[in-house]
Amino acid sequence: MGNRKSYDVGIFGDTRENLGDFSSTFYLSLLLSQSCEQYDEVKEEYEKALASQDIKLITQKEMELSVCQSTLSITAKMLESYNEINS
Repeated sequence: MGNRKSYDVGIFGDTRENLGDFSSTFYLSLLLSQSCEQYDEVKEEYEKALASQDIKLITQKEMELSVCQSTLSITAKMLESYNEINS
């Protein structure tokens, strides 16, 4: 067999590849889910800041919302790209 290990061929190789695909997709899905939860939390805090008319807090929450939106966008693009590559 040369340098190839026995777990890289046949059903073991397929299983290893499928497990790698699953774990990558799972990780990106978890990251997307957590990003959505964080966005919801910050959005709620932002709305409370608006109600309290605290300009400093409003500005801070706007920046946090921007970061959350960027994170969501990047994560969604990564998941989409990963799925396209592995389809």
